[in-house]
Amino acid sequence: MKLITTMTLLAAALIIGGCGKDDADSSGAAAPAVPSAAAPAATAAAAPAAAAPAAMSADGPTRYIDHAQDEVEFMLKKSLAGWESLREDVSDSEQVAMIEKEIADLKSKLEAL
Repeated sequence: MKLITTMTLLAAALIIGGCGKDDADSSGAAAPAVPSAAAPAATAAAAPAAAAPAAMSADGPTRYIDHAQDEVEFMLKKSLAGWESLREDVSDSEQVAMIEKEIADLKSKLEAL
């Protein structure tokens, strides 16, 4: 009885799985799907923050802010925190010197922003 139920479920899954592919293949070469949320993010990242248009709403002008620099700053701060945490755990002088060099490099990049 268990074998018959398993075979029936397997046959149903194969039939359902096989039926769905005919519609997608009949259109010819399928283009890769681009999520709709990715398209506005790409255009927003390409436009500089100073040139962002201001739209009027009921509450006044609406500004569109580019957060690309914020993301870079966040990643630099996270990396800096990780290297400083690693420096506390390392006792080898060569590794400490390498870690200090990385920390100085990250701090200079952070100040350059």
